[in-house]
Amino acid sequence: IAFFSLILSLFILILSLLEGQNDYHLQASRLFASANEISDLYDRTRLISSSGNTKEELKAYISEYHRILNKYSENHEPIDFEMFKTENPKDKEFELGFLEILFIKFKYHVQAFWIYYLTACCFPVLTSILIFKH
Repeated sequence: IAFFSLILSLFILILSLLEGQNDYHLQASRLFASANEISDLYDRTRLISSSGNTKEELKAYISEYHRILNKYSENHEPIDFEMFKTENPKDKEFELGFLEILFIKFKYHVQAFWIYYLTACCFPVLTSILIFKH
């Protein structure tokens, strides 16, 4: 039992260190700031059709958009966009079927939680092998 507790403690420590190094709070702050700037730019571009802007003004909007993207190093993962599509399956732009939605959600869980699944599956197996070996 002492050996079991030691192994479990090591797994918990390793997972805690892996999660701690991700710094999700900072990443969320950067994504939020980027979204705010892009939202502001979007609001200004909605006026384009009514004001008859020139090509130079349009180029300025495009360059500002790229400046915002380059300013923030944080960006969503491609799977985040796919998950967005699963949350809006009836949108004509996406039109996902049931199996496509199921596959995307499965892929998301594998990519996001593989370390936890691996730990949850391997730890009991390894512990059982070690206990029954003795």
